[in-house]
Amino acid sequence: GSEMCIRDSMRRAEKMLLHTDFSIEKIVETVGYTDKSRFYRNFKAMYCVSPVKYRKGRGELCPYPSN
Repeated sequence: GSEMCIRDSMRRAEKMLLHTDFSIEKIVETVGYTDKSRFYRNFKAMYCVSPVKYRKGRGELCPYPSN
């Protein structure tokens, strides 16, 4: 269902955050979100931190990702 879609989008966003220099806006658009604040909420729910902090920490800030 939609839960899987969200998780899939977040994983794709995570890869782009770590492996590209795309802007957050570009990533949000690329994974299919039209609402940036919803994207931020969903990302933070899954990875404990905002996309910006996640990128700065290279993905090491969340010891227990809920996936």
